[in-house]
Amino acid sequence: MTKKSYLAEEELRRLQQIGRAAMAFAVVGGAVLAGSVDALIGYIVVLVAASLPFFTWVQNGGQSTPILPVAAFVYIPYYAFGAINGTVDHYTPSQVLTAELTVASFLVAAWGTWRPFLTLKPAQRLAADRNLNVDATMPRLVFSTLFFGLLFDIGNVEGWWLWLGSSLVC
Repeated sequence: MTKKSYLAEEELRRLQQIGRAAMAFAVVGGAVLAGSVDALIGYIVVLVAASLPFFTWVQNGGQSTPILPVAAFVYIPYYAFGAINGTVDHYTPSQVLTAELTVASFLVAAWGTWRPFLTLKPAQRLAADRNLNVDATMPRLVFSTLFFGLLFDIGNVEGWWLWLGSSLVC
């Protein structure tokens, strides 16, 4: 029995290209915004560690619901962006780097623990997972929600939503 992929091969290839382009953009943007070399290194380390589950999930055919890839991406605005946007200015650059390396270590450990489960044959998976009938819209919904959540969070930090006045309290 072959594994079920939620996305077509072309969609997976396009998703991987978009992911690579987003990584390149994020690294260049981080290089421009980082206030120190330590902050940039910490930012890139968390960015790469948070992206590992996504690229692994795509390489393995987009099988199963991308829970860890989505959860790992949430670390980018809270930890990676924090290193370069000046919100950690009361810490020394070396303290920020230590924190970033700790977060990245956690993400790599989570990825390393999760990765072997992607290669299990369907007969080895839990019965509930095998019987879960999810179509191709689930990953699209998850990634769309993540994208708009990140956009909202970045916009909130940058003050993009101030025009809404008191109707939006963040």
